[in-house]
Amino acid sequence: VGQVGVGAITTKEMSPRMVSFPSRVIDISSGGSSACAISSDFSTYCWGYNDFNHFESTNKINYSSPTVIH
Repeated sequence: VGQVGVGAITTKEMSPRMVSFPSRVIDISSGGSSACAISSDFSTYCWGYNDFNHFESTNKINYSSPTVIH
């Protein structure tokens, strides 16, 4: 569902892939179906499975690439 963060929801990756961010990432955390990163300007980006609304409380959109979370 986009856990890799490369813009595809059906791709199975067997090795690491580069993920693009608009600014330098200073911290990253991942779980079984999603990941989040904090950039040097303290923006939060998340991607992956969002069925339980853990990215935002207003939707259940799954993100296939890093998306700013407000």
